[in-house]
Amino acid sequence: MSAVTETYSLGVPVDIGKIDQELKKLWEQSEGAMTRASLVNLAVYSEAPGSLEKNTQLIAKITENHACRAIVIGADCEPKQNRVEAWISAHCHISRAGSKQICSEQISFLLEGPCTKLLPSIVFSHLDSDLPFYLWWQGEFHDPMDPQLWAWVDRVIYDSQTWKDFDAQMRLVESAQQEAKQRIVLCDLNWTRLDKVRFALAQFFDHPASHHRFSTIDSARIDFAPGFKSTAALFAGWLAA
Repeated sequence: MSAVTETYSLGVPVDIGKIDQELKKLWEQSEGAMTRASLVNLAVYSEAPGSLEKNTQLIAKITENHACRAIVIGADCEPKQNRVEAWISAHCHISRAGSKQICSEQISFLLEGPCTKLLPSIVFSHLDSDLPFYLWWQGEFHDPMDPQLWAWVDRVIYDSQTWKDFDAQMRLVESAQQEAKQRIVLCDLNWTRLDKVRFALAQFFDHPASHHRFSTIDSARIDFAPGFKSTAALFAGWLAA
């Protein structure tokens, strides 16, 4: 069926008010050959041109090992009038038993206009039951942050390496966490890039004979590539802590 393919198309165009109805049809037409699976809600938001197709490819890879309800949002905030388009599709992978396809739903949205105002209602209307809600925000956060949106988020994923104003963006992240009463788990992809470096450095001081040498360090110099000042700052913060 056209909506379930191994390509990275956005799937079947649907009316906004008929998304749940069309998803139900999708599974009914599978005649039991596919099993719908979902462990989390994963929303991916981007304002970059062509992000819908790019993020659909990412979702296809993610769902190979992590079943989810994916909500992929591409936004263009320049137009003055609101416009919304939507598509549905499914990412399917053969189960380990080899008998059925395990499938994750994807709902894609193209938002045009003052679209950040539409975002909370779009997301909330299509979350899957009471599953955890992970939001992957690609790019910079907007000021002010929408408290309605952050009240639902369990985990926010972002990349501070691309931020032009690190301090201002971190203040927005902190305000979002406050809006959610500290419930949000913060996941900075910029921080995860340091995992192997931090592990390697920590190994130098793992042996009992080397423990005391760490306390004798009174200065350090960190060299970093252009554009990675924030990554270096995170690393310096880890060393200081």
